Amino acid sequence: MKKTFLKIAIGIGSIFALLVIILAVHIYLVTPEPEKNPTRGWQLSRIDINEELPLSDNHVKEINNSFKSVEGVERVVINKEHGTVVFAYFPKEFSAMSIYNNFSTKTGLNTALFTPSKEQLAASCPVIDKNSISYKMGSFFQNIFQN
Repeated sequence: MKKTFLKIAIGIGSIFALLVIILAVHIYLVTPEPEKNPTRGWQLSRIDINEELPLSDNHVKEINNSFKSVEGVERVVINKEHGTVVFAYFPKEFSAMSIYNNFSTKTGLNTALFTPSKEQLAASCPVIDKNSISYKMGSFFQNIFQN
């Protein structure tokens, strides 16, 4: 009886150890090198445009041209139907407020920089449960391989 229990315990322990090793190897293989990931460190911010919706094509062109000349903006995505502009920038070099001020003075549009509420910040990234064991194990191995 004890030998059977011991064999089962060793088998389950071996399977668990094998799965942990497979997870570690997988995370190592999919973690990109810093120089291969140029978007690393980007931050996204949103500007709400308080004009008549949907935005006209002229407004979209004006917004695109304005953002092309704003220093620090890496990418811009405009949603005509909702009147939102999402832009990417490096927060170590520029602030969202400085980019917003530069943009709003160039366009003259009625705009507002979106600031999430405390509830929205608390509910951010609903896909990942940071208290789960799989998240903790994954972030542990990811931190090991990034350093």
